[in-house]
Amino acid sequence: MKKTISIFFVAILSSSSVALAQSPPPNDECSDATTSYVGANSFDSTDATPSWQQDPDDSQCAGTYLDWNYSPDIWFKFTPSTNGDYSFSTCDASSYDTSIVLYSADPFYECYLLTQKACNGDAVTGTGCQPYHSEIEYTLTANVNYYIRIGSFTGCCTGEGTLTVTELNGGSNVWYVNANNTNPGNGTSWTSAFLDLQDALDVASSGDQIWIAEGIYTPTDLDGTTDKRKASYRLSSGVEIYGGFLGNETDISERMPNSYRVFLTGDINGNDDSGGDNSENAYHVVTIDNLSGNPLLLDGVRIVKGNANGGSNELTGGGVLVTNYVPGSNANPRIRGCYFVGNSADYGGAIGMDTENCQLTLSHCIISGNNSVYRGGGIYSSGVTVVDNCLLVGNNSGNGGAIFAEYMLYLYSNTVVQNSADFVGGLLIGQNSTAAATNNIFWGNEDVNGNNSQIYYHNSAEVMSHYNCIQNSSNSGNGNISTYPIFMDEFGSDGEPGTGDEDFRLLQQSPCIDAGNSDYAYSSLDLDFSDRLLDDPYTVDTGNNSNGGPVVDMGAYEHVPDSNGVYIWTANNSTWFSDSENWLPTGTPDSQSITLFNWSDPNVTFGQATSIQNMIITEGDVIFDLMDNSLYLYDQQKSLRIGSPYNDASATFKGIGMVESNAQIKLLGGDLTIKDNVDLISYNGMWIGDGSTFNLNGTYYGEVQNESGKLHPGGREIGRMYISGDLTQQENGSSHKPPIGSLNFDIQGTNSSSDYDELVVSGIADLSCSINLSFDGNYSPIEGDSFNLITAGFATGEATTVCSNGLPSNLSIRWTTPRGLRGTGDEVIVETTGPILFDAGSTHPLTFEPNEIVAADFDGINGTDLAMTVSDPSFGFGNVIILLNNGMSQGVWQGFAQQPAIPVGIEPLDIALIDASNDGTANDLVVANYYSDSISVLTNNGSGVFTTIEVPTDVAPKYISIANFVKEEPDDLTLDDIAVACDSGLMSIVQNTTAYVNTAFTHLSSKGIPYPDDILPGDVNNDKDFDHVILSGGSNVLRVIDGDGTGIYDALTHAVDNPLPSGSGAVEFAFADLDSDGFDDAITVNETDGSISIFYGNGEILGNASTVAVGSSPSDIVVADFDNDGDDDFVLSVIDSDTSNRVLTIIRNDTVSTVVLSAGDSTGDGSEPLMVQHGDFNNDGLLDIISLVNTTPIAKTRSPAISLFLNTTAVVVDCPEDVDGDGTVAVGDILALIAAWGSNDAAADVNNDGLVDVSDLLALVGAWGPC
Repeated sequence: MKKTISIFFVAILSSSSVALAQSPPPNDECSDATTSYVGANSFDSTDATPSWQQDPDDSQCAGTYLDWNYSPDIWFKFTPSTNGDYSFSTCDASSYDTSIVLYSADPFYECYLLTQKACNGDAVTGTGCQPYHSEIEYTLTANVNYYIRIGSFTGCCTGEGTLTVTELNGGSNVWYVNANNTNPGNGTSWTSAFLDLQDALDVASSGDQIWIAEGIYTPTDLDGTTDKRKASYRLSSGVEIYGGFLGNETDISERMPNSYRVFLTGDINGNDDSGGDNSENAYHVVTIDNLSGNPLLLDGVRIVKGNANGGSNELTGGGVLVTNYVPGSNANPRIRGCYFVGNSADYGGAIGMDTENCQLTLSHCIISGNNSVYRGGGIYSSGVTVVDNCLLVGNNSGNGGAIFAEYMLYLYSNTVVQNSADFVGGLLIGQNSTAAATNNIFWGNEDVNGNNSQIYYHNSAEVMSHYNCIQNSSNSGNGNISTYPIFMDEFGSDGEPGTGDEDFRLLQQSPCIDAGNSDYAYSSLDLDFSDRLLDDPYTVDTGNNSNGGPVVDMGAYEHVPDSNGVYIWTANNSTWFSDSENWLPTGTPDSQSITLFNWSDPNVTFGQATSIQNMIITEGDVIFDLMDNSLYLYDQQKSLRIGSPYNDASATFKGIGMVESNAQIKLLGGDLTIKDNVDLISYNGMWIGDGSTFNLNGTYYGEVQNESGKLHPGGREIGRMYISGDLTQQENGSSHKPPIGSLNFDIQGTNSSSDYDELVVSGIADLSCSINLSFDGNYSPIEGDSFNLITAGFATGEATTVCSNGLPSNLSIRWTTPRGLRGTGDEVIVETTGPILFDAGSTHPLTFEPNEIVAADFDGINGTDLAMTVSDPSFGFGNVIILLNNGMSQGVWQGFAQQPAIPVGIEPLDIALIDASNDGTANDLVVANYYSDSISVLTNNGSGVFTTIEVPTDVAPKYISIANFVKEEPDDLTLDDIAVACDSGLMSIVQNTTAYVNTAFTHLSSKGIPYPDDILPGDVNNDKDFDHVILSGGSNVLRVIDGDGTGIYDALTHAVDNPLPSGSGAVEFAFADLDSDGFDDAITVNETDGSISIFYGNGEILGNASTVAVGSSPSDIVVADFDNDGDDDFVLSVIDSDTSNRVLTIIRNDTVSTVVLSAGDSTGDGSEPLMVQHGDFNNDGLLDIISLVNTTPIAKTRSPAISLFLNTTAVVVDCPEDVDGDGTVAVGDILALIAAWGSNDAAADVNNDGLVDVSDLLALVGAWGPC
């Protein structure tokens, strides 16, 4: 501001002059300081202006003074390479009366946080010097930035001059270490190099350097003890340690740390890689303990296999421990260009600092695959920590997978990815701490308990975040984005995160390129030690550089334009792939090129046979017209990449022709469509992952492994998928539990190839997947229609779930899985069945909008009643509203009678039934009060009159489950306890402590959980103890926490996460025994992708998710036997594909052996039904459904009401053994069965296994008598 004012007045005073104002010198400001070197550095302060920094302090000018007086000044920057004494002099006979000041700079705030070190106004005039020149001598620290400010006495003068920098001492000693030296000596040369680093540490002093040749080095210094695990390399202040030498270098610039690797290992016995464990490993590979003096440097080494799991003093920092610093120490450690891999600790797996009196600076480091039990898998710090240009990947902890910081943390230009923790996989900032983050990428960090937050900080912490890429962020903070970064290869060749083969450099067109803030790019080099400030000419700058120069990228790696052979498709000139004007950079891709497509283009045309290295489609839908040409993809690792788990993308190849790939085609979230009988060849097969679809109308040559994706013969058209090879599926119950893949068939008639999709597999076809059948609305199937969908050389496996959509409700399908050699036959046969039907509904208007409803008989008369939670619009205490059923009169339902409101807590959400008083009837209620951090237990006197008990819970209770979680002793009562899933990432266990007539509840325990979307009890492992099953849509898992009857859980409690399909957006789940095996199956309602996922229980675990389509945006589910046939059906609230209205769709269970589901009729069209419940409201023995509806949807307003849809299903007695249909199983049925012996006659195939044989005869005899 001062400069602006002075320039303004100069302009006014000289307005009548013809002379133009001159520009100030280029180093007029500290931020523009000219780099100076040892020797002479010329300058010209003519036209310099006063700096915005305050005038210097004369008190540091021993024997002289400055009288700065707002002097015009210029700036130099000097960074010494070694510790030592230096002089700065303006001695120059032709110069003017100068004054100079020396500052040290904060390593990251630089000119914005300077510390004055020395100053001089008048030095003793020497030969060749002007009068009143200036000179300073000062001891400097290597690699620290210093600034020299040159002004004049009282601001009198400007002009030309010279700054001479002189190194006054002779430098430092260099000590050499080479584990492979056959003739070790005194360490003063490579030929006499020490064998171990410890020998050099024993003799090195401040200012010395230690050079280490490649090899493996194990610490031996036991610090005066006999405990081998206390062995550690204990570093000294002022000593610089460099790794990465071959052993013949003469200059430090010749070393190559990535080629000549130096390992400092804590594996004392050397057995970690040969079957041993790390129980005997050193607690800390490196120790930095209570140092003073000059800063130290550790550069270019790999620190591995430390294990800090000892006593109270041996729990922190498996790789490096920084400890016991005293206030005022300047021996701050700097760690640069190092790798930390495979270290573990209780706190800080790789690095732990337990002192706040120290500043640790980490730059250009990779911290990967480290682990801590409690805090900071990568880094734990209770001091000042600066992390710059580092990669933190694949670390794990209880809290803060990458970093847990409890004091001061500064993060600049880092990539923090794929770390994991029980709570907060990325960065966790503790209470009363401060943190600043700029130019970083936080992505793909996951937690077990929570909502996969990348950054979490205590509400007492102060955090500044600007110009970062943060997954799932609200974008608060200037310059922050939450767009997928688009890495070169974030999952590597194995397709798994955090395993070490990933590449987190930025691919062309990444939103992180030129998107950072260059003002905070404190290092001139990135993690690859390449230039930090590079402009990408093909990317629009979205970041900031206040000096107008190149804009830095986000993350640890700066993208280098034109460095990786990538051509970016623009279609600027034509549709032709071979047109050089269509690409950036201009040119035609060849067999060494990678082609990148990142937007939808419906017409990319091939006019000739084309060879490229590989093809990447990051976003959009791209259609390639081969025009009867061939496309060759030569890459041996990944030839075709489409989309990602974070971005949707698809590639379609049409126009006859051929696509040939040397590498395995791996679909990791994108879709691939082959049509027009294009041939696709993949010499290493195809792998289809979660979220991907392979559509094929043509021939594919190669193996197909459908891990979790979708295969769709024909794609959007009726077609034939021919696989010349084997088709394998990921098996149900696989230990790593990814979702099960699916096969999808469209059916428009009974003519093969033209009316329905077909799958032909020349080799082995594994059919252990889910099957989706979509019947076209314009086709009217009749009983007996059959479809040969699958033909295989050899068929194995059993479909997990078969679901049909579009059949009239009076029809069902019978599914027969092909088996054995030349597996073929009619897999689908249409049969008649009794439909599940409901009436049009009766409506009871409401004057409020309920949050949740539950159905039960509360007063003992007239059947099922309703209870619902209602919020106070003024944010006061909410209510529970009871609607008592008025019953039936002359065949007409009489509606509900609303009862007086029952006050509960603030924002009541979930409501559940409970037998609170152990009277044998579950007609009491529990309500979750979200903002009161409590539950309300409403005990019922049997006539619908309730008494309220308030019980505290953890913060933000949201969902409730009821079961006997705590087994009582010694009477072994079966009291209903309560598990409350809270939005604070905790589950509260509330024990029912009722004794005799005194109903009481106690908050017994808490357990960390993922952020919940639903919770239910279930005995998944069949051990007679109720487990907790928690749905987390945000974490995309269904978690099972094993109950043990105590209601108390710790970190060792067994829990299993069952993954949902990516992008499913699950919002609710229910239990049902769909396969009638006696074990409950879990059904999740997946709102985002319009499906349900079924996890089949087997008495031990829940199986892998088997997913089938049910309609758009399903939101609610209720499970019951609606047709009284002995199996569970269910009703879903979905959006109808024909009317686009929300309806209630009935899913009928037609299971015999394979689970077969049929989406039948719907009800509630035009009323937007939600919150579905069931009950027998008219006492006719059939279960009805009730739902919250809107009576004015056309007016786009909310007029809430309750609609009751009465069940009008005609119950049909299911008697398949009555072959001749006379109502009795008798001799006539045996004769009919024998007549059909050996065939697949549906009427005589009693057990529906595809063959009439002795098993059907035995079933018939077992059902002898009337149906």
